[in-house]
Order: sequence, then structure tokens, then C-alpha cells
Amino acid sequence: MRNKDEIIKTLLAKRGIVKDEEVTEYLSLLPQKTYDPFLMLGMREAVDVICESIDNKEKICVYGDYDCDGVTSVCLLTAVLEEIATEGQISYYIPSRFSEGYGLNKGALKKLKDDGISLVITVDCGSVSYDEVEYAKEIGLKIIVTDHHNIDDRKADCILLNPKQEECPYPFDGLCGCGVAYKLAQALQRHIGFDRSVIIRILDFVGVATIGDIVPLVDENRTITKYGLNEIRRGNRAGLRILSETISLKTEEISSTNIAFGIVPHINACGRIEDAKLAVEMLKSSKEKEIRDKANKIAYLNSKRKSRQDDAFKRCMDIVNKDQKDADFKVIKADVHEGVAGIVAGKLKDEFNRPCIIVTESDGKLKGTGRSIPEVNIYELLKKNEELFIRFGGHKSACGFLMEAKNLEVLQKSLQKDLSDLKKKNKGIFDVEVAYDMELEIGEVSIELAREIQLMEPFGEGNNSPSFRLNDVNVEFRRSMGKNYEHIKFLAHGDGIAVECISFGDGNEIYRKFFNNGKKNLTVDLIGNLDINTFNGNSKVQILVNAVIDKRGEN
Repeated sequence: MRNKDEIIKTLLAKRGIVKDEEVTEYLSLLPQKTYDPFLMLGMREAVDVICESIDNKEKICVYGDYDCDGVTSVCLLTAVLEEIATEGQISYYIPSRFSEGYGLNKGALKKLKDDGISLVITVDCGSVSYDEVEYAKEIGLKIIVTDHHNIDDRKADCILLNPKQEECPYPFDGLCGCGVAYKLAQALQRHIGFDRSVIIRILDFVGVATIGDIVPLVDENRTITKYGLNEIRRGNRAGLRILSETISLKTEEISSTNIAFGIVPHINACGRIEDAKLAVEMLKSSKEKEIRDKANKIAYLNSKRKSRQDDAFKRCMDIVNKDQKDADFKVIKADVHEGVAGIVAGKLKDEFNRPCIIVTESDGKLKGTGRSIPEVNIYELLKKNEELFIRFGGHKSACGFLMEAKNLEVLQKSLQKDLSDLKKKNKGIFDVEVAYDMELEIGEVSIELAREIQLMEPFGEGNNSPSFRLNDVNVEFRRSMGKNYEHIKFLAHGDGIAVECISFGDGNEIYRKFFNNGKKNLTVDLIGNLDINTFNGNSKVQILVNAVIDKRGEN
């Protein structure tokens, strides 16, 4: 058997982390990997324009998106600008998902101009808003765009901070929108020289956004997120602390998983169901009663989001089972609340392992929201049908569009044909294989190893929690849990050792296949992650099970 150090070394090597200095940096609680913000194309010009506007007492508006990345970006940049500007000089604007849609729009820009705004700084949007930027300049607005999205179309003709620009020399292009805003904040601090503690305090926003926007948790993102998590755990941001308490999270023990599945969905729920400004107000406030009231409302909105999401998923499943059971590309026209359409499309994609688009009616037009599997680039497929859309955008795994209703059938046929062609080239395109990092013997599973693995956090996109396969273990049922018995606990035995296992979401299926009808002493393979379960001050290792494989190879 291998010791924990050998196992960790193997895991790191699989992630390309081999050299001693790389290992030290990766596992460090105080990583140092970061880059000079002035390496980013346009940064010097952006800082000069902002400083000039502040000196001239001009009104500045931070214009953001309605998702978690946009909300935290707005909070971060307004907090920094308020440190160096006069009272009332800084404001923010977040468009409505329902009446305005994503990104810059001319109506909002006209309103900002009428309100006396001189400079608009976008966060998490605007890279390809060429027409809107031109309009802003026509009506006398200065504009700086900060963004991180891919630039596949004509880019905005203005000061543009986006490390994904082809000509940008910045060494890392994986920042989220809030990460780019943070680099602007760093540049302002270095140029002006205000207290560096301001820059440290806002790292909590970047940590939440980096995890929430599912950008790769590698390189500089890893540094930012580690320090961001430290800030959150200190509990100095009343909005994050009270929101955590409201949803039963311990601030001092917060993890990337807590953020991804707790904090982020609640912040997103504001923009999905009502108004993202609610989240901004809560995060920016220092008044405890006000924060608690808003946190409670956000918790209510998230429960409302869940209810709408569950209802929409059921209705879409009914449509698929009735009309599209055999369709490889699921295009579902349904009455789905716009704020949950993307989530439902993602759940359907996972359910069938097929790309999925949900189409809803909106003001006589059709709005589409799509999600795709890794093997199918949904953006490329839509790009081939560009003439069918009033507007569209997205990336490899997600898309959104607006179109005339008459074009839907044409789109459906085109997508089915394109996917059929892809199948011919790649016959295993829909094969599902539960991946794992390495095999473990049951005797190698220990709380010490689990603690070492925790040093590999934060986990997320590009740095997933290590997954292990344990072969030939005997399993023994313990109990089912959850309202609908959707979770299950059982023991894995081998070599005189027993390890507690838990599976979330697949409890009914696992029980039916392996424990029903009095089955005992079953020999299976397990795939899962190591976790530490702490109860009443006692800690023990457990396996979070992703798959149970019987000896006939069935999942």
C-alpha cells in the first residue's frame, strides 16, 4: 500500500504539477502566482481616463450583468471607486433580464446620459457591443469595457480590458469578469497609492465570482480564490456572513463547494426571479437589520426559483418523452420562466447526455437557451445558422438567441442534421464514462489522506476534486435519506476495513439495483471522492459516491 504522500504526488503529476516549486505553490495556503495588472492591454489608458474623470468630479456609472459574476463585479468596482471619488460621484446600473436582456443597451445608455453620467465602465459584459458603444460615444458618453467573454465578432471600439483579446499580452486569459475588474482595481491602487487593505478586502467578491462563473481554477485564479476564501472565512463582509448564516452555512468553514452550491445560486436567484440589484444592495450594506431582511428575501427568491425550476423540468421531460424521445438534439418549445430556462436546459442535457435548447415565446419572438455536452460545440452549430437569428451568442457549452417563430422548424432540422453528421465522424460521441483520477485500495482510504487532499482546494472547473476507484469491495446497506429517499448511506468493506459511503441523488437507483430483495455481501467497484464528515466534534473519512459498478460492469 502507498502512503498519503505518494498518492498526493501521483495526483499532482496527473495535473501536470511535478517540479518542487510548482508543488509548493499549488499546495501553499499563501500562493504568490499573480501578474502585473498593467500587462493587460488598455489598462494604462483605462486608469488615466478614470483618474481624470474623478479629478474633474464627473459622474461615473459601473454597468454590470445580472448574474453572480456581474453582481460581484459591480460591488467590487464601486467599492474601490468610492474610496477615491467624492460622495455621490459613483453609481451602478444592472439591466433587467426580462425587459432589457444581457449587456449594454441603448435605452439604458440614454438614461444614464440624461442622469448626468459622463463615464460608463462595464463589468462582465460589452466586448462585442460595437453598436452600443458607438451610440454611447455619439451621445457624449465616455466608455471603458471590462470583460472576459470570447471575442468572436466585431469588438467594441473603445478602451477594452479583456485578456481574451488576441493582441493582449496578459499571461493568463482565464479570469472571470470580476477577476478583470479586480485587476483594474489593482492598477488604480498602484497608480494612486491608496490603502492596499482596500484591495485585500474585495478579494471575497473575486473568490465568489471565480467559483460561480465556472472559470478554470488554475494559475492566477487559484491564487485569487484562495485569498478570497480566507477573506470570506474572516466574516468581515456582513452581507456574505449573514447570507451564509441564513442558508445554514458556517462562515469560518466555507469551502468552494459551499459557494458553488449555496452562495452563488442565491445571488443568481435575484436576477433570475426579480432584480439583481437586491443582491448588490445586500452585499454593499453595512446595516445588519437591512442585510438580514434582504438575505431572507433572497432565500425566499431562491426557493421560488427552485420551485419554478422543478415544475419546468417536469413539463419539459413530458414534452421530450412524448415528442422527442429519439431526437439527438433536444429542441423544446415550452412555457418556461426565462430566469430558469438555462438551468432546466442544463438538467435535461445531463439527464439525456444530449445537447438541449429550450425555446420560449417573448413579445412575439422566440428566445432560446441552450446547454451542450463536451463533445458538441453548440456555439459552432448555431453560428452555422446565424441568418436565422435576430441575435445570438454563447460559447462551446452554452448559447442564447432571439429569433422569429417561423425560423424554429428550419433551425431544428439543421441542428439534427449537423448532429447526425457529427455522429458519423465520432460514433462514441454520446458514450458516458465515469472518469476517475486513480485507483485506491480500501486500506489507503484515511482521514489523513482526505486532509491532504483538502490542501488541493479550491476545487472547481479545471481543478476537480480527485476521484478514486476502489475495486472489489463488499457493500452493506445502512439507510436511505431525503424526502423522497433520494440519498443513501452504506458501508464498503475490504481487508477488515469498513468505510462509510454516501450517495446524493442516486439513492433510489442504488438501493433498487444493489440492496433490494435482501441482497447482501455484494462485491462492487466504487468511484467517488474522499470527504471528511464532522459531527459533534468527531471527524471521520467518508466516500462521496459517484458510481457503483457491479462485477458485470453495469453502473
